[in-house]
Amino acid sequence: MKYYLGAYHLLKLKPLDFGKHKGQKVLTGSRCLNESYFDAWSLSWTEDGMKNLSEPKKEFNINESQIKAIQEWSDTKFNDKHLGWINTFNDIETLREYKIRFFDNVTDFEIIGIYFPENSIKDFKDEFEPQTDKTGAIGILDCLEQKIPERLDDEEFVGYDLIGLEFSGDYHSFHCYDNADDIINKFGLTLNEKGLINEFDNKQDLLEFANNPDNGLPFVPWYLVKVKKIKST
Repeated sequence: MKYYLGAYHLLKLKPLDFGKHKGQKVLTGSRCLNESYFDAWSLSWTEDGMKNLSEPKKEFNINESQIKAIQEWSDTKFNDKHLGWINTFNDIETLREYKIRFFDNVTDFEIIGIYFPENSIKDFKDEFEPQTDKTGAIGILDCLEQKIPERLDDEEFVGYDLIGLEFSGDYHSFHCYDNADDIINKFGLTLNEKGLINEFDNKQDLLEFANNPDNGLPFVPWYLVKVKKIKST
């Protein structure tokens, strides 16, 4: 099965504060669980970018002047489709430039890429294609439409994440909910030290379960993505 890039993320991992796996850090791009160094506040025209700057100032130890510089750079890169909504990078070169320019001294970070299997891309596009010309595409859709194949030489496969996509571009991980262990046990899954699912066989059964709203997950489309860890340089 071929896999294609859905997004790169630059993350600050946070320990889980609930459930059986409390205290563990999960290598997921879900904003429910982790902070993103590039987020809505990084763009000048968003509500967060105009009004809600206290959180990034505190979380990332940055000041007003640094945020302004980030926003000026990000606005241009976003318009040129190197960045996507809501916290996605479309290419690793842009992510590395962002990290070096604005967070060069930061050591508490992880860079990941999420990859979608080829057989899920058509359904994803049908689900998330903008319905009017006044609605922009979410970042993952922008990236998938470029059909960037999985890189095999310099990215480390670290596991699978089961993610549920919102129409806002946000996504949830299966770790966001109290029934994560039920899913793990039902399908005989094993988790690694990154909180991700190790290789397993019954992927389609898991997806059918996750996409049935009677089984306790939110009624959004769920996808099983490869997570790959990328070196900073």
